Formats: sequence, structure tokens, C-alpha cells
Amino acid sequence: MPTETCCRGHKWIMVLAIVCLTAIVLVAIVRDRIVTQNNWTVQVTGTGEVNYEPDTASVSLGVSIMNEKNASKAIADMSVITKKVIEAVTKLGIATENFQTTNFNLNPHYVYQDNNNPTVTGYDAEQTLLIKIESIDQNKELLGKVIEAASLVGANKVQGIDFTYSKIEEVKQAARILALTDARTKASSTAQAAGVKLSKVVGWWENMVYPEALGKGGFGGSDVAATITVPSGQQKMKIEMNVSYLIKPGYFKSFDRERGDNK
Repeated sequence: MPTETCCRGHKWIMVLAIVCLTAIVLVAIVRDRIVTQNNWTVQVTGTGEVNYEPDTASVSLGVSIMNEKNASKAIADMSVITKKVIEAVTKLGIATENFQTTNFNLNPHYVYQDNNNPTVTGYDAEQTLLIKIESIDQNKELLGKVIEAASLVGANKVQGIDFTYSKIEEVKQAARILALTDARTKASSTAQAAGVKLSKVVGWWENMVYPEALGKGGFGGSDVAATITVPSGQQKMKIEMNVSYLIKPGYFKSFDRERGDNK
């Protein structure tokens, strides 16, 4: 029995020793990957900027009926005008699938007198259409014509305009390449000033700086000028690329010893 107990004790000691050794090796590997490598890198930030002109506009047009005595009459009047808006805008070449209802409201007007129950005196009805207008870069007057045509048949609210670009991913990629090129140039200059040479890229991450939204705004009322001009302007895509380059061995003795690479 004592011999058997002793053997079991030795086995547990060996298992514990193996576990401890494994833990030490793992810690050393993690240290080499996270700490040592980062100590021997050149980190730079490159910037890429690309200007582009939006080719798509999304405009929110509203039809509002105020203080109608009858709820069904308020909705009916609103629906008639909304139908006229759609017909007028489609005549300008806007596809019917580019219309989307984003708001549809019916609200009663209440009057409160003393302690009596509130009395309904009228109804407000409102419907908002989001209209997508494409190819505005080729037809710069189209957006203004859409707003004008809608207002002439009864649309009395413009609640906002958004400008976008259908090929925005291509713009992002172009800005990304410019940012990487800028980062490479900065890294080379930094390495030359430090008297070292660079090896491979060991890490990079991207930061996209979105441009300020342009063309936002709105107005109410049905008195609209005969000719409406809504310039989309130019927008800028800006991307920053943070890149880490590994320094080639042979320039720092301590670096070479840690890397174990004396080439």
C-alpha cells in the first residue's frame, strides 16, 4: 500500500509539472506575439480622400389636410391629392417602385371645456411619400421638377432630401487604396529617418470619416416658385488606414536576440 500511494503521488507531481510547463510555454508565446512584436514595429496612419458627386436623391413629400370636420373626408381628400402627386411625378420618368409611404396619420382635434368630456372639432390627415430620384448627376433639374410638379397638384410639405451615390463602394475602395499608399510613404520616410528597414505588414485597421450630410432641409406650404433649383454639390469620402510594419532584423542586437533571427 505505501508503495502504491507513493507511485500515485509521483504521477500527480508529473502531471502538475507538465501542466505548469505548458502554461509557461503558452505565456511565452502570447508575450512574443502581443508584446515583443509590437515593440519592433513602425506604426503610421495614412489618409485617403476622394471627392464624388451624388447621383441619387431621396425626397420626402407630404400631403396634409387640416381640421376637416369628418375623418373619412379628411382621409379621402388626402388620398386624392396623394394619387395626383404620384401621377404627376411618374410623368417625369420616375418609376412607381421608387415611391414609398413612410408616414400615414389621422389625428383628431379636441376641445376641453370645464369638467366636461373633450369634444372632437375636426381631424388632421397626413401622408408622406419617400421618392427615389436617380441619375440626378445627368439631369440636374430633375429633382426641382419633381418638387414643383408635386406642389402644383397639392403636396404642401417637403420634409427632407438625402443625396447618395450608387457606386459608393467603389469610392470607398479608391479612398482605401490612397490611404494605404499614403501610409506606405510615411512608413518609408519614418524608417529612413530612424535608420532601419521595414519588413512585412503585421496589422492594419480602418477608420472611415463620414462626410457631413449635405442637401438636408425642408419647407412647408404650397406656394412654390415656378423654377426650383436644388444643387446636390460634391461630397468627400475620407478613410484613415492605421498600418503596422515590422522592422527587418539586423538593426538592433536586442531585437535580433528576442527574435532569434540574425539574418
